[in-house]
Amino acid sequence: MNKLSENDIDMFAIKVGITLTDKERSVVYEAIKEKYQILLYGDPKPVFENIKSKLSIENYNKLYTLYYEYMEKYKSYL
Repeated sequence: MNKLSENDIDMFAIKVGITLTDKERSVVYEAIKEKYQILLYGDPKPVFENIKSKLSIENYNKLYTLYYEYMEKYKSYL
């Protein structure tokens, strides 16, 4: 996680069809950087609840759906 950058967040978001504002990109970056262990191994609901009001509803829904799709797809690697 030390090498993760806001640019990485932006490039991935664009790749999957999400356009983040600068503020949204920072919110997502900070959430991942600070809570990645919870996102990977714990209950992610509090993390999502914390960022919900900081993102547009459209981007929040896309990120929420994408998170669960990727967790399902890659859970055997965790």
